[in-house]
Formats: sequence, structure tokens, C-alpha cells
Amino acid sequence: MGTYLQGVQSIIPSLQPSDNGLNVVANLLQLKQSQYDSNYKSLNKLYGQYYYADLTRKDNVEKRDNTVKQIDFDLKRIAGLDLSLEQNVNQAMQVFKPFYEDASLMKDMAWTKNFNNTLGSAEGLNKSTDLKQKEQYWDEGVQALQYKRKEFMEASADEAMSFENPIYTPYVNVQKKSAEIFKDSGISIEKTTPNGGYLVRQKNGELIMEPLNHLLHSQLSADPMVKAVYDTKAYVQRKNWANQHANEYGGAKQAEMKYLEDGFKELKDITANNHANLQERSKVYDTKIADIENQIKENGSNPLLEKKLKEYQEGKTTNDNILGSYSEQLEFFNGAYSSSGNTSTGYKNPYSDINSLRRIVDGSMSNTLFAEDIDLATEDLSKRDMEIEYKADPFALIAKRHSTRMAEIKQQAYYDKYDYDGELKPKTKRGGKKGGENDEEDPDVPDWEDDGGKKEEGNKKDGGKKNEKKPPVW
Repeated sequence: MGTYLQGVQSIIPSLQPSDNGLNVVANLLQLKQSQYDSNYKSLNKLYGQYYYADLTRKDNVEKRDNTVKQIDFDLKRIAGLDLSLEQNVNQAMQVFKPFYEDASLMKDMAWTKNFNNTLGSAEGLNKSTDLKQKEQYWDEGVQALQYKRKEFMEASADEAMSFENPIYTPYVNVQKKSAEIFKDSGISIEKTTPNGGYLVRQKNGELIMEPLNHLLHSQLSADPMVKAVYDTKAYVQRKNWANQHANEYGGAKQAEMKYLEDGFKELKDITANNHANLQERSKVYDTKIADIENQIKENGSNPLLEKKLKEYQEGKTTNDNILGSYSEQLEFFNGAYSSSGNTSTGYKNPYSDINSLRRIVDGSMSNTLFAEDIDLATEDLSKRDMEIEYKADPFALIAKRHSTRMAEIKQQAYYDKYDYDGELKPKTKRGGKKGGENDEEDPDVPDWEDDGGKKEEGNKKDGGKKNEKKPPVW
């Protein structure tokens, strides 16, 4: 009788189907197909990348078209290759070698792609529903991109290789930024001065224009985003002028040169004038600072004087920083050169280097446009919370009343002595009679003024005593 051991499983084997290796073959075929499809997609993508490449320059477009024709011919020859094999893929990749080894084509492809992305982002700002994003869009920023594209298109092959990628300059509202700076600064000046018999109390207005202008100029000129905006404005202004006057000067390039020449001369005069004004203002600051320092030295510490001294010192610092910028520009305008002993760099002709001329003219124009907007912002902000109050000056009022009273007294005295025709009035005696020896004199008429020819008689009546004159009784 059989015995079954507890916990021991049956050892009878199960039946297995016969393995003929088809699974292995199927897996290998699937792997080969996957490799083929992957390599084919890579080659197809590479082909489409070059064939449909968006280019800017005409010479590169022609070169691309010719290269694509050659690639099409070579691809037909390798169409029957097994792309699942790495060596065949490497052989097929050699077909595209004329593309990726051509530096000019690759530069144009990359530059154009970057331009399209940048332009799309700029136009997206204009369509944005976010107000902060939308405020960064401006037409001149897009115009600058279009002008850069045209320059790249018309440049020589060597010049095109050194072109920087186009960058969109987001718009910055200088007026809005100025208002924020003004609010944060808390600048407010109040002053009362006598003027024409009045005490004029003035708050802000002209009192804060100079310090406010210096504050806005110092803070905003150091902002690279603000500087980029005005550099872009100056660039677009030059390009617009050249295009508008191209027919007058035989082409856009000739018109641009005319713009640069005229701008150079005009800006040279403006720079020299501003430089002189800033130098004079610096001397005024020096005088005021020295005067206050002497007062503090002689009379001791004074909070009001120390505050005023600090304001003058800060104003001078800002003024001298601007002066330094104008000094550099003036050196270029005057064709300055450096020398050491018997050697020198020689005279620099600003018209010989068109790129340097563009930089200096655009830079100066940028500064001019910036300064004009800062002046407008200063004038507008200075009027905020502005007050002017006129009040009678009590001391001037007293002086006016005294002057009026004295004029009345003087006029009355005149008419007491003269008639309206300017003739002396006859002396009036008591009783209303005119001159008689026995008539008594009018006591209101001083005897020193007219004795009626009775000096001798008076002396006799007084016993020969001298007739003493008495002061008149008014």
C-alpha cells in the first residue's frame, strides 16, 4: 500500500510545448525595426531642419537651396541601406555635412531663429492681458528689431558673422518711475520771503526743481533698463531719419552719414555749452559749501546749516558726475588724443570710423532725450502740493502808512503857503483885513516868516531889546 509523505509535493513533470526559436526571432526583428524607425526619424528630422530652415540672408538662402538639391541626390543613393545598422546611419549622416560644416549657414539659422522667437515674445506682450506685461510693449522696440534684421540682411558675409543676437528692449515709463522716486524721497521745501510789501510763503514749485532734477537724474541714469530704452530710441530715430531722407542723398547709407555728421556738429556745440554750465554750477556749489563751512567754523555747530551743507555737497557730487560724462564726450568731439613723451595716438578723425561715430552720436542723443524727459518730469512733479500764499508784511504796512501820512502833511503845508496857481498867499491879519500898521498880526502866522517891515518898531517898543524869534506854533 502506497505511503504519501506529508508536505512533499508531486514530482510528476508537466508537459511543455516544443520551442522552435520563433519568439527569439520575433524579438530580434522588433528590435531591428525599432532601431530602423528611430534612426529614420532622426535623419528625417535633420533633413527637415535644413530643408525648411528659416534664413534671413539672400546668399545663404541660395546656398541652402543648392545644398538641398545635392542632399536629395545623395539620399536616393542610400535609400536602400539598412538604417538599423549604425554604420549605415553614420554614412547617411555624412550627406548633411555640407550644412553643419558651413559656419555662415549655421549662423544665419541660429540668428533667424532667435529673431523670430524674440519678435514673437515682443508681440505677445502687446496681446497679454496682464497689465504689467502689456506695459513693456512699445512700437519703437519692435522697430528696432526690424532694423536689426535689415542690417543683418544687408551686411557683408564677414560682418554678419559678428552680429549679436537681436534683443527686444522692454519699455520703461520714466514718468511713472520718477513719480515713485519723488514719493519715496519725501522732498518738500517751504520758504517765506518778503516781496513788494508782502510776505510770500511758497511750498515746493521752483524751490525743489533743482534737487529733484538731480535726484531723478542720479537714480534713473544708473538704471540699465532705462538706459536701454533711450539707446533704442536714439537708434530708431537715426534709422527713421535715414530712410525718410534716402532719396535726397542718394540712398539710406548716404542719408545716415549726413545725419551723423550734422548730429556730431550739433551735439558738439550742445555738449560744450552744457559742459561750461556744469563747470560754472560746480564753482557755485564750491562757493556755497565754503561759506557754510566758514559759518560753522566761526559760530559752532548749527543743524540748519549742516543740513544745507549736506544738500549742497550731494548736489555738487551729482553735478560733477554729470560733468565727468560731458567731459568724456567733449574730448571725443574735440578729437582728443593721448600722448606720453615723444609718442602719441595722433588725431582721431571721428568720420573715419562709422561704428564709433554711430556710438557717440546715438549715445549723445540718448542722453539728450533722457534729460528732456527728466526735465518734464521734474517740472510736473514740482507742482504737486505746490502752494503760494501772499500775506501783508506788517513792517511794510507801517512804513507805507507813515509814508502816506508824511506825504499828506507835506501837501497840506504846500497849500497853506501857496495857492493853486503856485503863487504865495498874502498874509492874513486878525479881523480878516489885509496889511495895516495898526492891525494885529494873525497869531497863526509865524512872525519869523514875515515881520511886515516892523523890525525897528518892535525894537523900539521892546526898549531897544533885540526882537527874539520864536518857533512857529502849529
